[in-house]
Parts: sequence; C-alpha cells; structure tokens
Amino acid sequence: MYGDIEELLEFDKIRAMIVRSCGSGLGKSMAEELKPLADIARIERMLDICAEAKEINVTGGGIPLRGLRDIRSPMKKAAVIGAMLEPEGLLDIASTARVARGLKTFAEETAEEYPIMAEIIAAVSTFPQLEEAINACIGPEGNILDSASSALAKIRRQLITARERLMSLLESMLHSAKYQSAIQENVITIRNDRYVIPVKQNLKNDVPGVVQARSASGVTIFVEPTGAVELNNQMRELEDQETREIRRILRELTDKVREALPSLETTVRTLAELDLINAKALFCINLGTTKPKLNANGYVEIAQAKHPLLILGDRADSAPEEVVPIDFRIGGDFNTLIITGPNTGGKTVALKTIGLLTLMMQAGLLVPVEEGSQMSTFKQIFADIGDEQSIEQNLSTFSSHMTRIINIVEHVDDSSLVLLDELGAGTEPSEGAALGMAILDFLHSSGAKNIATTHHDSLKAHAYSQEGMENASVAFNLESLKPTYELRIGVPGSSNALKIAHRLGLPQEIGENARNYLGSEALEVADLISNVEGMQRELEEQKRFAEEKSRSASEAQQSHERLFRQLKGKKRELEREALREASSIVQNARKLVENTITELRREKATPKSVQRARETLVKAKKEIAIAVEPEPRPEGREPASGELKIGAEVYVRSLRRRGTLISLPDAKGLLQIRAGGARINVPVSAIRLPANAVDSDVKQKNSSANSLQSAKKSRVLSSLDLRGHRAEEALDKTDKYLDDAALAGLEFVSIVHGKGTGALRAVVTDLLSDHPHVASFRPGEENEGGLGVTMVELAE
Repeated sequence: MYGDIEELLEFDKIRAMIVRSCGSGLGKSMAEELKPLADIARIERMLDICAEAKEINVTGGGIPLRGLRDIRSPMKKAAVIGAMLEPEGLLDIASTARVARGLKTFAEETAEEYPIMAEIIAAVSTFPQLEEAINACIGPEGNILDSASSALAKIRRQLITARERLMSLLESMLHSAKYQSAIQENVITIRNDRYVIPVKQNLKNDVPGVVQARSASGVTIFVEPTGAVELNNQMRELEDQETREIRRILRELTDKVREALPSLETTVRTLAELDLINAKALFCINLGTTKPKLNANGYVEIAQAKHPLLILGDRADSAPEEVVPIDFRIGGDFNTLIITGPNTGGKTVALKTIGLLTLMMQAGLLVPVEEGSQMSTFKQIFADIGDEQSIEQNLSTFSSHMTRIINIVEHVDDSSLVLLDELGAGTEPSEGAALGMAILDFLHSSGAKNIATTHHDSLKAHAYSQEGMENASVAFNLESLKPTYELRIGVPGSSNALKIAHRLGLPQEIGENARNYLGSEALEVADLISNVEGMQRELEEQKRFAEEKSRSASEAQQSHERLFRQLKGKKRELEREALREASSIVQNARKLVENTITELRREKATPKSVQRARETLVKAKKEIAIAVEPEPRPEGREPASGELKIGAEVYVRSLRRRGTLISLPDAKGLLQIRAGGARINVPVSAIRLPANAVDSDVKQKNSSANSLQSAKKSRVLSSLDLRGHRAEEALDKTDKYLDDAALAGLEFVSIVHGKGTGALRAVVTDLLSDHPHVASFRPGEENEGGLGVTMVELAE
C-alpha cells in the first residue's frame, strides 16, 4: 500500500481512538501497530471476532479485563537469575494473573454463546499458586505483610519492643527534673538515623551522650543519651535484619515469577490481543457499525455509509452539522466512477468515506454501513488527496499531484483501489482535462477500481463515451445555496457557477454576458444535466416513500429483537450478581462456623460455650438459607387498562424478579422497571401485578420494605473496594453501593480507593459531597487505612 495512505485517509486518527480505548499498556502497544491487511480469510476472522466482542459488550456485560496491567517490564527483569522485583511489579503480576483466572471462568460459562472468544481465551493460563503467594506476602498498598514469613514477624515484634524501650527511656529523660533545665524542647526526633533529644548548646554537658547534629542557629544540639546508644544500635540491627528478610522474600517471589515465565509470556500476549479486541469493539459500538459481506473481486455496494470522523466529531476541517449517509457502488457494471459537483459539495468527503471504510474493514473493524452492504478487500489502496505544496521539494500544487499519480501508475494493478481528488486541477483547464482523461484511461485498463472527483465537463462526457465508466454527483440545493451531501450515481453534476452567482446578487448584465461567452452548446449541456437531476430527485422521492414502509416493518422487528437481547443480558447480569452475593454470604457463614468450632475447642466445650455456639450456628444457617433459597415465583395477573401506576410493584416474568414501575407505557407499549439496581425496558405483556397488590394496603408495603431491608442488610458489606477501577466505573459502583447500604439500614461504611495518585479519591470525594444518602465523611485514621480509605456516615 502507498506509504502515506493511512494519513491521507485519516486512518491514523481512527487508530489513535482505539489506542485510547485500550485498558492497559499491553493493548495500547498492540493498537499502535494496527494495520490494514489484504488476506480476506484473516480479515473475515478479525471481523467475526470484533462482532462477537461487540455483542459481549452490548448484552453480555463486557469482557472481564479490569485489573489488567502491563507487566512486560517486571517480566523482563524477573528473567535475570538473582533479580529482585519491587512490590509494585509483583502486585501488577498478581492483578494480571487474577484477570487471566477471571477470563477462564468467563469462557467456561459462555463458551456456547461466544465460541470465538472461548477459543482465544483457551491460550490463557492461570497462576493460582503464584497469585496466592504474592497476595499472602504483599499488601494492597505494596507493604510487605508480617505473614510473609515467621522470621519477618519475629523481627518486627522485636523491633516494636526495642522501639518502645528506647522511647520510654527518652521520654523519662525529657520529663526528668534532673535534665529539665538543659532540654530545649520536649520532643524526640531523629538525626543520622538515631533517636535523639534537643539540648541547649550552653548546657550540653548536663546531658551525657553523643552529639549527632546541631541546629542551623547553633543554639540547639541533638544528643543521643549514653543510655540510648545501645538501644539505638539494637534498632538499627533489627531494621537491617528486616530489610534483609524483605529482600529475601521478594527474591523468592521473583523466582516463582521466573518459573512461570514461559506460560506467563504466552498469556500476556493473549491478554494484549483481548485488550485490543475489546477496544475495537467499544469503538465500533460508539460508531454504530455492522459487519459487511466480503469479497476479493473488487465489488463494492454499501448503503447508508457515513464518515466515521464526522460521526464522532473528530475532524479538524469543517463538516456538515448532520452527517448525511451515502449509497455507493463500484465493480459491477463499471470500474471507474467520476464524481462531479460544486465546491464544498461533499465530493472529497465521499471519496474519503469510501477509502477510510475500506481501510477500517481491512484492519478488522466493523463499519458504519447498513446491514447487508458488500465490501471488497484490496491488496493496494492508492490516493491523491489534497492540494498542499511540497515545500521541502519546492514542488507546485500540480507537480505535487503528478508526483503522487506517477507513483500510482507505476504500481497499480487489478487488485488496487485508486482515489483521485480534483483530477486535472492545478494547471491550464484544457490540458488538465486531457491529462485527466489519459490517466483515467490507463488506470481503467489496468483493471483497478478508480474513483475520481473533478470539475472538468469534458471528463463527464468522457465517462459517457467509455465502457465501464460512470458518472456520479453530489447534490446542491440552489434555493438555499447549500450542498445536500447526497451522492447520486448515474447523474453528472454541474458547478452551477452562474446560477449561484445570480442567487448571491451578481448583476444580471454580468451574468448574461458570461452566458454569451460560455456558448449555447455548453449552456444546453448544463440545462440537460439540471433537468436530469430534477427527474432523479423525483424518482428518488418515490423510491424513498416505497422503502419507508418496508423499513418501518424491519425496524419494528429489530426493536423487538434488541429488546429481547437487552432482557437476556440484564437477566444474566442479575443472576451473576445474585450468585456473587450468595457466595459471599455462604463464605462468611462458613468462616463463622469454623471460628465457632475453634472457640469450642479452645474453651473445652463448657455448657455456656456450647449454648453460644448453637446460637451462632443458627445465625449461620439462616444466612445460608437466605443466600441459596430461590425467590418464590409469585402468582400474578395481567394489569388492567389504567391500572398501572408509577411506583407500583410488578413482577417481570422473563427475569423472574420483582421490580418497581418508574415510567408508564410509551407509544410503542414499552415501560421502564427498576430491578436489582438496574433500569430495564419491557413491554406491558412481560409484567404481572401481584395477586394481593392493593394500593391502599400500607401495612403490606411496610412489611415488604422491612423484609427487603433485612435481606439487603444480610448481603451488603460494610466496605466497598474500588482499587483497580477506572473513575467512571468507580462512580457507578459507589453510587449503587450507597443505595444498597442505605436500603440495608447501615449507619457507617468505608470506601477503599487506595492512595495512588489521588485521582480515585478525588472523584469519590466529589460524589460524596452532594450524595443524598451521605450525612458526613472523612479520611480514614491510620488504623483504618489512612488516606487510602474514606469513612462515610449515612443519612437516616
């Protein structure tokens, strides 16, 4: 492919958007290398993968990649024997291993529904022992835990004892009447890694010991008392032992990483690929795309095609306020298409749209075209777009165009797509037109698919006289003097220069004189083109009217199918949430039982302890029953006309869950339900009213609310962990958690966001500042997690 084609057609901007959509450095690195391919089998495979990933994100809850880290650097370091990874690098490896484990579970649960994704994830390995070893030794903030080794725990206990003895000695000296007059300030400080006390310079002999430092003014000296020297020495030795033990633990963990490197490297490559796949899918969702039918014979027929950068608003040049889709075809009864029309009429945009969509498709991206559109793969794509001069080579506009075209002519063949903007421009009109016709003849004879824009009328006539060439135009509204951006194949366009000048107020005598200079033959051709354009508009309006009825029926069917997919996805999400909550309750209950058994053994089963154990086990049994007992399916009845009211409790049959009605049916018969913290759209036919639903029955409502609060309280934890989440995800998760915590009747909760850069803490603070459920909040104390935790008091 021609070297700068990606920049000319702005594919580099598309690639940059995908890079930004990646969740980790792994995916970003792979996205930066994204290139169009020519092998139709590989392209077909990439499009199938993208389509499936798009479906997963739309209805399946997304590919579980949260927590993925770029661990290539620590992996490279770990490959060196004797190397020692820092805690942060090891935590990143553990986090990535956790993502790999989650992906394997996801693939096992959804293999039938998403077979391609399951096939890709099959290359991922899991590392439970490595993940467990790292998490057992290193805390979330990168601190080495006491549990990392018994030796480390012992050293730290000794260190605490030594520090307490040293502090006690120094405190006693500070408050001793014997030394009070010599003490400059009642504080203990550190100088040269030794604990010292400040002493007045002129009374230094009153406090025996070693002078470790002096103040800048010289008034104060910092003395290590004689009795503290040995204790300071013990602390330094213990701290050295602690450092050595920590380094030993880190080296041991690094050795475990080294042992897992072969499988880890394969897994990381696959995770990078999945990150890129997910980013492409998210990009395609935002763009509104479909998968076209592919061929390799140069046939293109696309409907409702839109320029991606116009949709996303990422073009520097001016663009229509509303993106007008175009219908386009080539490669059937013609291989060369000449697009004409006035300036700013959208010719270049149409040209770039075809080229950019082709590059995107060949890079494995779904494209914004109508379902059923056909596209061809090309081994080479050439373009000459833009009229910039080459300053470095001192080339004029015309010379710059010709340099590009000569390069195209030297490399073009029947597997090429050629895009030429303003063919024949930049020189004397008659010579430019003649040269343009000769260039088109050569490219046409090569078998390439050629699309060219031009102002030359002779090129329009040339297309009529050549077999396999066709004219097209972009429409222009002479009443509003604005282009419509519609592409019309089969009808040449006119510049309408005289008519536009007249509409803008050019004196009539000047216009008449111009018409005389133009000649009768040219005027007849222009009038003929104008008449043909008028007939074309009438035919298109009739066709559009006929297609509108067909499209309405198709849209209704698609709407129902979309609704079904949404319900299916929401159902799966709610079921997973219920399983997670149940698993947490069962796990907590199991720990309660285990602790009870341990307590019985420790207390040797006295009557009092046995009674207490029974009460504890009854509590655990109730919690497990709540977690595993399925919600009874309520009997209900169809709602009568006018019976539905906002706030009413309804039962959604497809989800087998109760919910609250938050909007009445719209024109399509759809209403909105809040169920399990989610908002879903369902048809009236999908809901039932509970048989005993009576609006005035306040007691029943209170009973239901109490039951819901009791059930919630047993499920909602008093702490929410946001570490590893992006800001947007953290906000959504915190908002839902506060709703659940308030509903459960909790008074105090904690939100763990970590210290990091402080960005996550900032967005959480903004949310808490005006949240209706929050009475007050503060940073955590040191024993609560410090600045890495925010403590929240909930409003009553």
